Amino acid sequence: MGLVILAIPGSPGGAGIGELGFGLLYGWFGYGAGLGQLSTLVQRLLSWVVALVGFVVYTRMKAGTKPATEKEGEYLVPKGQLVFPEPEVSPVG
Repeated sequence: MGLVILAIPGSPGGAGIGELGFGLLYGWFGYGAGLGQLSTLVQRLLSWVVALVGFVVYTRMKAGTKPATEKEGEYLVPKGQLVFPEPEVSPVG
């Protein structure tokens, strides 16, 4: 239910609306509204941290890779050989 509230359009990423929604949900279940708002903020923080770590890993991997190139007269796949060969058809029966 809380994630549906986060998806309500009107603010970028449900900022503000999500905190309000989770605060109300936590209040309905007998917990403090502040706890619901804090949990939403912690979830947002963790999402950003994981995304940032993934971005750093991606940029470091990208810098270390080199594109495959063909030398003149050489092919990455030998001439006449299919890249994806036809599957062998076995007789049914």
